[in-house]
Parts: sequence; structure tokens; C-alpha cells
Amino acid sequence: MKVIPSVLAFSAFVTALVFIPQTSHAQDVIEAEPGTALFEQFRPVYHFAPREKWMNDPCAPYYDEATGLYHMFYQSNPNSTIWGNMTWGHAVSKDQVTWEDYPDALHPFEDKWDNLGVFSGFAMNNAIDGKQTVFYTGVTALPISWKKEYLFGEHV
Repeated sequence: MKVIPSVLAFSAFVTALVFIPQTSHAQDVIEAEPGTALFEQFRPVYHFAPREKWMNDPCAPYYDEATGLYHMFYQSNPNSTIWGNMTWGHAVSKDQVTWEDYPDALHPFEDKWDNLGVFSGFAMNNAIDGKQTVFYTGVTALPISWKKEYLFGEHV
């Protein structure tokens, strides 16, 4: 009797669905407490990821020659596992493999230019008075969109 390869593949797929333990929802993995088996099972080893909550774009990574430390800032929401309350998380490493969490670096300021979020940015070594300087986008209105068309020659 000749068995069609696609039938075998389908059978293997169905068997895997039945016998492989699965989480009920991807959000369970995201919300798993740090240090638990579920959290550690899906945590990247050589790709930076914070210990908890939501993470988005890396911002302003830099190497500090004076201390020999690598700094990684990243957009995060310290209060949830979904987008919102945009701040900059901060982690430091000596080898870019093992990271130590630091307190958040930037938070939105109430009644200021970034009251709705601290978005993308970059860092420059020795930019102002020989100090590490961070530049970032502050958000004061949502949704984020251009208010004026770009006109050729407007940029400086």
C-alpha cells in the first residue's frame, strides 16, 4: 500500500497538536513572572530582552569607555505587557551577553513636552560639556501623525 507524503505530514501535525503541551495564549508567556519556567523557556539567550513587561525599540545603545560598560536603553511600558505609557528602560552589561537591569532612564513628565510618551532617540558621547547626552522624541498629542506636509527645502 502506497501512502501519500502529505497524509503523513498531516498526521504528524495532528499528533503534535495533541501531545505537545501548549500555553492557552501567547499573553500567558509574556505575563509570566520572571524566574518561572514558563518565563525562562521562551527568554532569548543572546538577544537582549528586559526581565519583565513590554519592550519595543532599542534606543541610544552606547559604550562608555570610562567605565567599560555597554548601556542599552529601550522603549518600554513599566506598568503593562502591552503598548502604552512609553518610557525608556535601561540595562547595563560588561560583555553584551549578561545584562543588569537599572531603573528606567526617562519617564514622561506631566505638563511637559513629553507628557504622553518618551519615544525614539539616540545618544552621543561627549556631546555637551564632555558628558553623555541623550536626544529623544517627546509626545504631547495622540494619535501620532504629521501635522504639516513636508515641503522640499524646509529642512536645515
